[in-house]
Amino acid sequence: MTTSSWASGGKKRPGPEPESWQVAFDEESWHVRDQWFVIPGTNRTLGKIIVFFGKTPVWVMQFHGEYTKEASDFVKQVVLASYHARKFRGGRGRNGTQNERLVYLTTHYQPASFTSFNFLEEVYDFRTNECQGWHRVSGMVLI
Repeated sequence: MTTSSWASGGKKRPGPEPESWQVAFDEESWHVRDQWFVIPGTNRTLGKIIVFFGKTPVWVMQFHGEYTKEASDFVKQVVLASYHARKFRGGRGRNGTQNERLVYLTTHYQPASFTSFNFLEEVYDFRTNECQGWHRVSGMVLI
């Protein structure tokens, strides 16, 4: 995920469904598909990451919500930092991460473990206290 994902700026190509994008990673029997949709004319997105072993899906993370362009760029940085740190946070970022203006927050509905997770992520402009976007995120091991 540090080299071939949405967050890492991996080579994106059209996905299998209309209006979708995808970044793929393949190594031996392991295959990862990071796929997302941006709804035309909006800031709304939805997507999923699926890890396959051979042809069998073994793990999934799904999300939907909306972000401003600036918040989306910030979320990419936050998520990529988690990938580089090799810290699993539901496939997303570290709660409380901030830059000079934005803060990334998560509200967990259950503890984030690799086997099952469900949470809300939000980005706020802490100078104005305005929400710049959110995503609902969930996932689980499938085997």
